[in-house]
Amino acid sequence: MRLAVVGAGRIVNFHLPALRAAGFELAAIAARSNSSSARSIAKEFGIPKVFGTSQELISQIQHFDAILIASSSNSHLEYLSKLSNLTIPTLIEKPVFTNIDLNTTLTDSDLLAKHIMVGYNRRFYPSVKSFKRLIDQRQGGLLSICVPELSGSEKPSAEEIYTCLRQNTVHIFDLLHFLFPLQTFSKNIFVHWNSDSTLALVIVLQDKSFLIDVNITFGSPGNYNFEFRSGSQLATLKPLERLDVFEGMLIEDPTSEKPVRTYTPNPVSTLESSATAFKPGFLEQAKHFFELASKSPTSGHATLQDAFNINLFVNDLIKKINDEL
Repeated sequence: MRLAVVGAGRIVNFHLPALRAAGFELAAIAARSNSSSARSIAKEFGIPKVFGTSQELISQIQHFDAILIASSSNSHLEYLSKLSNLTIPTLIEKPVFTNIDLNTTLTDSDLLAKHIMVGYNRRFYPSVKSFKRLIDQRQGGLLSICVPELSGSEKPSAEEIYTCLRQNTVHIFDLLHFLFPLQTFSKNIFVHWNSDSTLALVIVLQDKSFLIDVNITFGSPGNYNFEFRSGSQLATLKPLERLDVFEGMLIEDPTSEKPVRTYTPNPVSTLESSATAFKPGFLEQAKHFFELASKSPTSGHATLQDAFNINLFVNDLIKKINDEL
């Protein structure tokens, strides 16, 4: 199956080995006009055809079976618009939608297109898939999420935070959409910001069975952390690549030797993404895209509609921040 590639940034170097391993023939590449990076990537991966421009490649797309769009995020909609009257299987990098007003020439039917897959690779982590299955088996519970962003910055600007929410935090929001049908949840957004402390966001989502709280900090140390509690069971993603499941808890009363009561969850299982030559989730994502391109029934990937809804979610956050400033 012949794959065409648009883009020559760092992310392409993660996609191409996985897509080749999944069964694609890397047939052509293009980036910016006469891109030297595209030629370098073509040489590294043995891609036989380098187009002078992305527009030139897209004009010849009928000669290929699928396309990867991994160009700069501000060009995604332009390329999708050029392909909108075609049904070529398309894997496009996240987030797709980045403009605050979401002006787009794409129609409602475009957003529902079944041949377009958005590259939210964390959906394909074995740990995340198992985490979702565990939640689906429960009748209710509490999910707490910690999201430390811009940890290298002591006091990021509002614009830096908005860019981070649109370009990076969207991965976490996509996982929320993957785990739950959020259209059934009520939503509250709380903002903390003053002259002496960095912005922090708390999002509370709730339906009749599940309660979700998302804590997003900027400039604080930490790691991504999901904790789901239901009855006597606890499941954690710490970080997202590792799933630990606990059932019940060992409680040890104070003694003269150890005068502190201790609480230790009983471990049941651990699933950790094994180290491979591929960026986590990328091989599983590539295999899924190969199935989609082969016209096999597929589900579970992020659609354009998902990406659109996630950006609406981010817009709500940014509006709330603006209201508080």
